[in-house]
Amino acid sequence: FERGWIVRKFGTKALPFYVVPMMVGLYFHGFVGSLVLVIFPVFNELLADQEKLNRLYQTSTKIILTLTGFFIVTSIVTGRVFLSVWIDDKFAAGAYWVLVGHVFTFSILALVVVVWQMNESHRAANLNAIFTVLWLAISAPLMIALADRWQITGIALARLAGVIVFIVMIVIGEKRFMGGVLYSFWAN
Repeated sequence: FERGWIVRKFGTKALPFYVVPMMVGLYFHGFVGSLVLVIFPVFNELLADQEKLNRLYQTSTKIILTLTGFFIVTSIVTGRVFLSVWIDDKFAAGAYWVLVGHVFTFSILALVVVVWQMNESHRAANLNAIFTVLWLAISAPLMIALADRWQITGIALARLAGVIVFIVMIVIGEKRFMGGVLYSFWAN
């Protein structure tokens, strides 16, 4: 939807300023997703052992948090230079804030990957579906509303606003399957 909306509102020349930064986020999310695929079978094996399941959840989430923190800081600090070297200064000027929006969007999605797999392991895929529908229900109207004022950056921010609902999915997943929200884990 978003790419079609960009082409309709701003033409095909605006699309690379949105899609190229989005690909950076997609690559990071794909990398994290491929790491989590390794632990998915272990989640299924540990469903009867809550203590080991909690340790696996916390360890894998810590690793993803570390990678995500590095991704966020690196992308924000060096993003403009990266886009300048990769394409050119004009592109970097038009795409940097879109990159920042996508970095936060795909960082949240990366953090959700473990909870997503946990929901699947516990046969609660309906939670994943519900939050995906909520994400779309929030993002699509916001994309239409923010496009006029902030152009493609507004569309990226609308996507980010929708993705924020997945933070609630983390809380619900922990409460349902980890014996409660892991407040001390997240505080540390």
